[in-house]
Amino acid sequence: MPIKKGVDVEDSITVEIGTVGGVLQKVVLNGDRTIGRVKEIAGYPANSEVRVNNEPFNNEDEVEDGETLLVVAREEDKPAGAR
Repeated sequence: MPIKKGVDVEDSITVEIGTVGGVLQKVVLNGDRTIGRVKEIAGYPANSEVRVNNEPFNNEDEVEDGETLLVVAREEDKPAGAR
C-alpha cells in the first residue's frame, strides 16, 4: 500500500483513510494533523463526511497516530483517479 506524505516523516504520525469496501490509503502527517489535511492529501473533497470510530468528525478536528478515517461513500467523494 503506497504511503502519501504530507511533509517530512520525522516526528510524524500515520493514519489511514478510505471508504467501506474500498482501498485504504496511508497518509503521513507532521504539523497540521487535521481531518481536512488528511482529506486534502488523499484527494477527497473538503465537504466529504468522515467518521472515526463511527463518530462524525469535522475538517478542523485533529487525528491521532494509527487512526482509520472512513469517508461516507458518495460518488463525488471518491479520491481523484478512483473508479
